[in-house]
Amino acid sequence: MAQQTVTGTVYNENNEPLLGASVSIEGQTTGVVTDFDGKFTLNVERFPTNILIAYLGYKPKTLAVEQAGNVTVTLEPNLQGLDAIVVIGYGEVQKGELTGAVGTLKPRQEAVNVNNSVESLIQGRVAGVQVQAQGNEPGAPLSIKIRGLNSLTGSGEPLYVVDGIIVDSATEDTLDPLSGGSSYLAPQGGIAGINPRDIESIEVLKDASATSIYGSRGSNGVILITTKQGKAGKAVFSYDTTTTIGTVTNDIEVLNSDQYVNYQNDSRAVRGFDPAYYRYPDGSVATFEMSEQFMIDNAATIERLQPVDWSEDIYRTTISTNHRLSARGGSETSKYFIAAGFVETEGVIPNAFARSTDFLANLSNDLAPKLKLDSKFGATYTKNSSSKGTDNLGGINNNIIRQIVSGVPFLNDEINNDGLDNSEALDGPRAWLNDYDDLSDDLRLLGALKLNYDISPTFDFKSTFGADYRYKQRQVYYGTAISRGAQANGEAGLSELKRFRYNWDNTLGFKMKFGKNHKINGTVGVIVDQSQIERNSNQASNFPDQSLRADGISTGQVFQQPFFAKERETILSFLGRVNYTYRNRYLFTATYRADGSSKFVEGERFGHFPSVALAWKMDREKWLRKFENLSNLKLRVSYGFTGNQRIPNYQYLAPYGPTQSPYSDATGGALTALIPQNLSNRELTWETTEQLNLGLDYGFFDERVSGSIDIYKKDINDLLLNLEIAPSTGFETYFANNGGLENKGIEFSINADIIDGEDWKWNVYGNIAAVKNKITNLGRPAAQFGTEFAPGYLGSQISGGNFFKVPANIYLQGRQAGLFYGFATDGIISDQSELDDSPDYRGQAPQLGDVRLVDQNGDGNITDEDLTIIGNPNPDFNYGFGSSVSYKNVSLSFFFNGIEGNDIANGNLLREDYADNSSSNVRRQAYLDAWSPENPDGAFPRVGYDLADETGFTDRIVEDGSFLRLSYVTLGFNIPTTEKSFFTNAYLSVSGQNLLLFTKYKGFDPEVNSFSFDPGRRGIDWQSFPNQKSFAASLNLTF
Repeated sequence: MAQQTVTGTVYNENNEPLLGASVSIEGQTTGVVTDFDGKFTLNVERFPTNILIAYLGYKPKTLAVEQAGNVTVTLEPNLQGLDAIVVIGYGEVQKGELTGAVGTLKPRQEAVNVNNSVESLIQGRVAGVQVQAQGNEPGAPLSIKIRGLNSLTGSGEPLYVVDGIIVDSATEDTLDPLSGGSSYLAPQGGIAGINPRDIESIEVLKDASATSIYGSRGSNGVILITTKQGKAGKAVFSYDTTTTIGTVTNDIEVLNSDQYVNYQNDSRAVRGFDPAYYRYPDGSVATFEMSEQFMIDNAATIERLQPVDWSEDIYRTTISTNHRLSARGGSETSKYFIAAGFVETEGVIPNAFARSTDFLANLSNDLAPKLKLDSKFGATYTKNSSSKGTDNLGGINNNIIRQIVSGVPFLNDEINNDGLDNSEALDGPRAWLNDYDDLSDDLRLLGALKLNYDISPTFDFKSTFGADYRYKQRQVYYGTAISRGAQANGEAGLSELKRFRYNWDNTLGFKMKFGKNHKINGTVGVIVDQSQIERNSNQASNFPDQSLRADGISTGQVFQQPFFAKERETILSFLGRVNYTYRNRYLFTATYRADGSSKFVEGERFGHFPSVALAWKMDREKWLRKFENLSNLKLRVSYGFTGNQRIPNYQYLAPYGPTQSPYSDATGGALTALIPQNLSNRELTWETTEQLNLGLDYGFFDERVSGSIDIYKKDINDLLLNLEIAPSTGFETYFANNGGLENKGIEFSINADIIDGEDWKWNVYGNIAAVKNKITNLGRPAAQFGTEFAPGYLGSQISGGNFFKVPANIYLQGRQAGLFYGFATDGIISDQSELDDSPDYRGQAPQLGDVRLVDQNGDGNITDEDLTIIGNPNPDFNYGFGSSVSYKNVSLSFFFNGIEGNDIANGNLLREDYADNSSSNVRRQAYLDAWSPENPDGAFPRVGYDLADETGFTDRIVEDGSFLRLSYVTLGFNIPTTEKSFFTNAYLSVSGQNLLLFTKYKGFDPEVNSFSFDPGRRGIDWQSFPNQKSFAASLNLTF
């Protein structure tokens, strides 16, 4: 039979011809592909026949053909494939057209149900992104690092962009209202006003090709958040609710009351003192007075101490709730998405909670056939109540966590209430529940207007105005039952933050095709970004009436000088991007942005940040088409620059501020003097990040298996460092461009639909990323740091108290940043021979049972010359993996995340791991396995060893911070519905969070960095709160 032909044209959903679509007879392996105009000619031996049309990223279509002729075929996109839309800076692109390194996250329902913040939603799910907790109390912030450490003294947090609104506030908070001395108030989360349930997608921009369009804003990476939009059709309502019950996990085991009595009495016996406690034959305990005979003779009248386990007494079972109602719908010309909700999160400390109420409205209206207006309004009000954890001290009476762990395990013991002899004295941790407040009210408003005008099929104009307003008030109160409050007869502080930021983006986009093989599109634009921030604080003490607490601040008898500061920052930017595609397989992207910043002097204000990227769709080549299971293989390479100007305002000026003066006016009143606040540097300029990225995107079996591999190198030059200077200048530090930093890394991600049937579905996914940093230049001469001789400097002192009053980190040229720097140890001096070989400590001879410090220079005396590198807080790699399996209406999913190779300086061990001469409680092994003549192999120093504070920082408190955590496991059930059902969809699930943790770390939780926003204190655990393991029940309804 003579062959006949079928001709036709294949279009996409936009009625554009598809080049390279496969057209074949169903059941046969040979066929043809469409040309640039989407046309094809197929030889057919007999009719009728079925023709199969397939194109990567689109749903295949089978067409029944009765006779020869011409057909027209329109393919529908498979949005799970390569033509899913990915949001990039000032635009969007099909996933298959990406030339940069972009991680995309579509929030899963089970993940949204158990996460209340954007940062926790990202945690472990995007390669190259590390998330660390500042603490585990409600409202505590999470720190995000994209592709390693990006600055030594400035913020390393990424830029957040929510529906086009710049939200650059991760480290933003009020001032400490009781600042001064060693006061420290842990920061609270700055990324508020974004509910994970409203998020449609999250894009993480990582390489220079993706981030350079944001110029100076993009040096630390960019996180683009797109919230849900309206859809044409009848209104669809959704109601989601989750109730979570949590308990403390991994509590610290300290001595119980009986063990504590033995410990204290042993400690005093070693020093030749009377015992601290007397134990009666019935087991009751009393404070020892005068003599044993006195205790016996007065047994009937002497008050007994009541044993208490402070963990059981204070920690509570938490109940947290989350409710959200949303509506979505509209017509073809007017669409809406509206949502509102309430979230209450309880902490394990009874007075710790966070309550948040929010509202969101996304509207879209076609004002004319070519004119579209999108509008957004969001409002969030959050009320936080926190307790005292991390601080700049470490004494028993400085925070509730130290009281719970180290407090005397008896009620009515005067040591717990610091010996306060007044009617308001409370017992230990209970004082912090009753006489301490850290309250904050946070209001955030986000708004945007987006005007889009289609000038022609080639050009379109977009104008976006985004605004972000924030008002936060934070008040702190110390009552007289707490040591600090007792000393001042009550102390209170009030601090306020007012900030308004706006960005006005005006961009002109274009797209065109010419010839059969060429396609080009691009964007040019002008951006204005301005913010104004006001901060003020007041503090007072000595209150005649304590009942008003911080609300009665105006009744204080002693006032500190009020503080007020107002700052403004402006960035003017010009940007451009062009994308060129040749034969739908060779891609080229060029980006340029020029930023002018008010933080630099005229003449230095503009920085220029170009980038280029190339991509090759190798799977489109003829020599690869024979691999039928290969659906995507794209090679990417990019190179470019971004900048950084994240330093305080006005560093090129010398602004004046008030200070106390020894002079007085004619009436004897004190005069206030004005002095320069910083040393100006008019040569300050941009910190520049140069990045090279090589990537490979892969896909098999029509994208059922897909992922990417990226290798990169980042060089950060002209680091903006806060350098130490000679005291003769009148200042301790000043900002200057000095130094360089390098990051090298590799990232791998995979997603696989192992089973994708009608009933059974099984998906697995995971990612892993490794990055290593190195300080390449510090611009200063080499100096001796213990055993190290190199250009370098020390980090910030950890504590202002008696313990950990030294820096823990050192920054050396040629080494990784923030290495731990202290004394190395070699076990416990267990016998006379070891004692004879052990060095002195600063001239003080050691004893049996002391910690043996390593004498690095062999001079027989431990001094600062013996300080050395004792650990590394930088991880080798971080990873995450998960899976979901479903059968009909039942589903099971889980997710693990982990970090490997990092060390943690557990400063809490300086109090907990040494049975010294203090009254503090200690960990059980510190006493029960302490060295003694009867226990010469004890792993802990002798009872009475009291050099832990003097030696400062040793490797005995450096621990392996590696961990693997079962983040969540969820069992879900889709409740069957019918057309007559009120609900169109109903999903019920139960989840467990943080149920398994594999780690060697001995603190509360290894996923912690107490000073995550302080680059001078890295990898430290200092008075952190415990974490929770929890169970949750969720119900998601659609109607």
